[in-house]
Amino acid sequence: MREQRRAVDPRVERYGLIYDISDFSHTVSMLHRAGEERQDEAFRMMFRFQRRVNRLAIARRVKLEKYLGDGAFYSSREPANLLVCAIHLQRFYAQALQDGFPFDRGLRIGLNFGAYRLIPMGSGRPEERERYEFFGHGLVELSRLVSGKATQEIDEVKTMLINHGYPEPTVHRFFGPLAEANLDVVDKREEERPFHAYLNRNGTLFNNGLVATHSYVAQLDRQLGPVPLSRGSDGERSYVVLGLDDNGERLPIGIRKLGVARLKGLERLAVYELVDGAALAPSSLRPLRGEHLVAAVDREFARTMTQRQQQFDQKGA
Repeated sequence: MREQRRAVDPRVERYGLIYDISDFSHTVSMLHRAGEERQDEAFRMMFRFQRRVNRLAIARRVKLEKYLGDGAFYSSREPANLLVCAIHLQRFYAQALQDGFPFDRGLRIGLNFGAYRLIPMGSGRPEERERYEFFGHGLVELSRLVSGKATQEIDEVKTMLINHGYPEPTVHRFFGPLAEANLDVVDKREEERPFHAYLNRNGTLFNNGLVATHSYVAQLDRQLGPVPLSRGSDGERSYVVLGLDDNGERLPIGIRKLGVARLKGLERLAVYELVDGAALAPSSLRPLRGEHLVAAVDREFARTMTQRQQQFDQKGA
């Protein structure tokens, strides 16, 4: 009797994480010109980094779904575990840079909660084990969160031309006017941080850190319930700080709302920056009255916007 195949619901809801090494193609092209030995060593270091990330994911009950060349896509059924995993991923990357990791242009991470579709993979033979991969809106949303600057398309064309033998100074000189036209929308103060994320005045997301969607933060809030919260600061940036369980220890995490982003092919989307709370100055921490996370973050965002408007009005007076 022929075995009955199990029906699988093609639509699932999951917490997703994508990480992406910034300017990976550009770094590879530079390594290629440096020689085969150096390039091979760089890829061995990349392999060791990815293996360490996989061990981290397994320990946090996070599932590897797909490698993406210079990064990977993971899923989870719990928001807190995924966030703890993301913070440790940043710490792993920072340590790798100290150990000489050549892919040193930054690490971008995106978190979301959304609907994914499952597509069956394989030949369909009865003896072959069924395998499914994610696709759909949830994955597209994550990829937009880590797609980087609005000028990424220009950078990719530049890398392609250099790889095809065009002199690098000539390529950079040719695209210089386009790069200069975009200088006024880059916030250099934000980009001084090793990990950073912000929206420019046009609503473009610049992510070289860790960002999440509103749906993800709302689900995290729902899972945690009322928790002790603090306000922490890093320069002019104000964060709501909470602690998550990390194998019996408290992992501090700062969250701030960036605003509403304009992401290619998507409706306008509220996004949040998340940072390692251990990097915030302990002297800046002030207790907030107990309440839910989203309400506290929204209130801090409104307070920050009011302060900025007052400063703008004072300068114009």
